[in-house]
This record gives sequence, C-alpha cells and structure tokens, in this order.
Amino acid sequence: AFEEAGHALRREASLVEDAQADAVGLAFVLAGEIELILHAQGGAAGQRRLGHLAGRAEVADADNPIGPKRLCEGFAEAIQPLAAEVSVRLVLYRLFDKTLLGKLEPFYEGVNQYLEEAGVLPGLRPGAILGKEPVARAPPQTAAQASAAGVGEAPSATFEQLRGLCQQQRRDGGKGARNLPAVGQRELLEALSSLQERNLARTSFGSGSAAVSQVADLHKGLLKRLKIGGDGRERRQIGAVDQDTIDIITMLFEFILGDSNIPDEMKVLLVRLQIPLLKVAIMERDFFDNSDHPARALLNNLATAAARWSDDGDRSKHSPYGRIESVVNRILMEFDHDPTLFRLLNDEFADYLHKELRGSKVAEERTAQTLRGKEKLQVLRNQVHNQIGRRLRARKDIPPVVREILQGPWKDVLLLTGLKKGADSPQWSLAVALMDRLLWSVDPRTGSHARQDLLRTIPQIVRELREGMEYISFDASQAAQLIKELQTVHIACVRGVQPGNGALAVVSDNTPPPVEESSPPQIANGDPYVKRALQLPVGSWLEITDVEGKRRRIKLCWKSEVSDACFFVNRKGVQVAEMTVAEVADLFRNGRADTLPELETPVVDRALAFMMKTLDESGAKKEPKG
Repeated sequence: AFEEAGHALRREASLVEDAQADAVGLAFVLAGEIELILHAQGGAAGQRRLGHLAGRAEVADADNPIGPKRLCEGFAEAIQPLAAEVSVRLVLYRLFDKTLLGKLEPFYEGVNQYLEEAGVLPGLRPGAILGKEPVARAPPQTAAQASAAGVGEAPSATFEQLRGLCQQQRRDGGKGARNLPAVGQRELLEALSSLQERNLARTSFGSGSAAVSQVADLHKGLLKRLKIGGDGRERRQIGAVDQDTIDIITMLFEFILGDSNIPDEMKVLLVRLQIPLLKVAIMERDFFDNSDHPARALLNNLATAAARWSDDGDRSKHSPYGRIESVVNRILMEFDHDPTLFRLLNDEFADYLHKELRGSKVAEERTAQTLRGKEKLQVLRNQVHNQIGRRLRARKDIPPVVREILQGPWKDVLLLTGLKKGADSPQWSLAVALMDRLLWSVDPRTGSHARQDLLRTIPQIVRELREGMEYISFDASQAAQLIKELQTVHIACVRGVQPGNGALAVVSDNTPPPVEESSPPQIANGDPYVKRALQLPVGSWLEITDVEGKRRRIKLCWKSEVSDACFFVNRKGVQVAEMTVAEVADLFRNGRADTLPELETPVVDRALAFMMKTLDESGAKKEPKG
C-alpha cells in the first residue's frame, strides 16, 4: 500500500504548480524512504533499538534524528530558497533520492550493529520487525549471468532473430565479440537512469536534427557514463544480449525518425522515450514479441496520435501535442525500474485516443452523409428538371396553368418522392406518369367516345393532383386556384375547343434546357498524376503544402461518383477542403502533396517488420550463388 501511494505521489508531480514543487519533491524522496524502511531490516531494527534507548517501544519516523524523513525535510528546507523551475527542483529531489537515500542501507545496518554490540536489545530478531521471518534472497548473479539471462527470462523468438541482424552488422563492420568482463545489468540500468535524468532537465530537444543526433549518440553517452574505453584501454564491455537490445531499440527509434507518417515536431517528442523504452526492453524481453506489452502499446498509441496531428499552433495541455508531451515528461520524470507506470499511462492515453478517434469517426461519417445527401439531391434535381423540361419542349400548345403546375408544385412532388422512395420506385413512376396523363387531358376532344373517355378520366387526374400537393404541404388556397383554372381548361377540351378561346398557349422563353448527366472523369492521356488522384482510395491521408509553405494533413473522406469532386476532412472529421481530381493531380505533380501509407499499422510492428525484412535480405545476399 505504501509503495502504491508513493507511485501515486510521483504521478501527481507532473500536474503541480510552482508553489507545490517542494511538497511534491518531498513526496518523491519520502516514497523512497518508505521503501527503504520496509525493505531494509537493519534500518527497521536500528529504529527499534533507538526507541528502546528513548524508553519507547520504538522511535516514530518523525522523531528519528537520523531517519530518512528528517534528512528529506532538511534537504527540502535547504533548497527552498532556490529560484528554480519545477522540472529543475524535481531533478534535484531525484538526485538526492538516488545519491543519498539509495545508499543509506549500509549506514543503518552499521548503526544497528553498533547498538546491538553495545547491548541494546541483543536478542532482537530481524524477522520480528515486520512481523514475519526474513525472506531468503537468491544469490546475486554475476555480471555475465545477468547480461545473458535477461533478468531471468528466456529471450523471445523475435528478439533472437533481430539479434542476428545486429551481430551480422557488427561482423560486417569488423567488430567481433571480445572476451572481456560484462557490465552488470543493474549498473547498466543505473547508467541509463542517469542519462534519462539528464534528458528530463532539458526542456527541449531543439530541432529534428538534434533529435537524430540524440538517438545516434546514446551508445557513446552510455559508454562514457560507464567509463568504458575513456582512457583508450577497455577492461570491460556491455554484455552481448544487452548490446543487442541497445542496437535494436536504437534502430526502432531511427525508424520512427525516418517515418514520413509522423510530423517532425512529434518525432522530437517521441525520441525522448528512447532510454525509458530501452530500460524496459532490457528488463522485459517479451517487449519484442508481445504486441500487448504496455510500453509497446503506449508507444504505438502515441505514434498513432502523432501521425494524425496537424500543427494548428495549439500547444496547450489539453491539445494532442500537450497530451503527448505530458505523457513523455511523466515517463522521464517517474519511470525508474517499475514498468507498471507504462500500463497506467497507456490506459489513460488509450482512453483519450479512443474518444478522439470515435468522435472524429462520427464527425467524418456525418460529413460524408451530408455530402452524399447533397449529391443525391443535385442528381435528383437534374432528373426532375429533365423529366419536366422534355415534356414542355415537346409541345407548343400547353395551357399556362398546366405549365405552372408542372414547374411549380409537381416539381417538388417529384423531388420529395425521389428523396424518400427513390427514383426507381413505383411511387416515382406514378408521379412521372401523371404528368403524361395531365398533358393528355388538355387536348380538345371531337368524337363522342373520346369525350366520354376524357370525362371518366378527369376526376382521377384531379384527385391525384390534389393528393400530390397535399403530400408536399402545398398552399391550399393556391392549390384550389390551380385546380379551378385546370377545370376551365378541361371544360373547353370536352367541348372540343382549344383552351383559352382557341388561342394556343405561347411557349415560354424560360423553358429550362436539358441538364447533361455527369459521369466520372476518365484518365487523361495516361497522365500518371491524374491516374494516382483517381485511384486514391477513400480513407487515404495526404500531407499537403499550401502556397505559403505551411503543411497540413487531410483525409479523403468521400469521392463523388458522378463528378470529379474529392472532399477532405481533418483529424476531427471536419471538412477542410474540396478539390477536383485535376487539382489533386496538380498537387502530386508539383510535389506539394504526398500520401501517408500504413497509417493504421502500429509503428512498432512496422519497425520490427522492416528490421526483419532487412535481416532476410542481408542473409539472402550472403548465400552462395548456386
């Protein structure tokens, strides 16, 4: 419970303001103090003997004059006047924890032994201090054993294959294995932690080139920290398994630096995780085989969020940039040797990322649905326009009231029927057929049978017209007026005379011309850039550069099936661009647009696959030709 409380205090450290820095720093070292008292039998026994001298059962933590709590409080008072930023203060506390508290156990064991030899509670058993017998500790491993064993774990199959790549590269470079003592894994991890603390003190890695240098120089900095080869005479070396792990993690981050999916600003953040991820890989070899490993999953999720990020200038803590930066800083600040921190941070970030992706997907689907609806409406309008226009242009003697009905309410009847039922539905066909019956009904009849047939049909036509106007909620008074004028026309036709006292209705000059049906564009003259734009699948991400040189990332949300329009959204699913196929092709042609492939594949998986492919190709080149 104390250990969990200590970890919680460490996590909260990244959220505090300057005024709380000392308190949180003290929480850092107190977490180490609690762990020390719980696990150092000499310290607990000495505290019991000091209490006996004071006439108590034992000395409380707060009253122990040489206890870690008093030392921590004294250090907090000493640095309190310093005018330093939060990150600097936290580094000081971490160094204090490492350089003093981490080395107190031998001192407390000496104090306990001194008191015991002086006759203070000589019969006190160490196991009785914590209410249990002391736990037997396994004999310490030698440096070579620890390096080869990988903290007691068998190296994974993927790791062993990747080791082959590293060893082959060393052989190609003329660097073979040497028979020197190996650095112990504990010392190696401490050296990496020291480098990690140095990175924490740096507020920025500067440019992308500085990040590249940082990744490449890790091994050099580690050798310097371990004091290997500094005087030109090497007396020991990093163990083979650990060296291979360093090389593989270095290649992983070199792959990230070369990944076109991830913006340069995000690469600068992600490469700061190189040392923490290396420490995890040294301690837990299943990092390379287990795709669900918390540290690997966290790196994948961070890279996924980074790949979808567009620089809008927002660096606040709630922005995608700010959230990724916060995770990176917390790892640099809090991670030492307990990988459970990665599980906690991955759970938090995965939840955030899931909500972001779900929200953008919903917005994107809504955008696509709106675009599909607009195009469907436009296509339907063209159909209605052509259906009515073709009939109006075919006759010269159409009564004005019929023309008004067709171009007014009946146009809306066709639109609404097409939207609700579809242009291939029976209801649409009946609405279209009614126009032909209406035009048939306004031809004068001269024979008796023709007049009787017209008289039987007119009521049905009028009833269907009324129903159609009601269907679209057409104004009742206007509908009544139109029907009344139509009845006048029908009476004239039954009498065998032309409507309008025999005068033919003049064809209106504004009779709508036909609308040409659109069709998908064809590949022009085999232009490869037009072909590339046409074949760009929906869901593809592009990085485009505008005329001012500013880059942004957009996703192809929808492509029109009847035109050459392409619609793009941002990471939030909001439409940000509409371009024709020709315009997209021009961006490709001018080098102002490029596709971002494999955005859905996790970055670690892609990196490992790339390294495995390189290994296979390297092996194939060295096979003797038959």
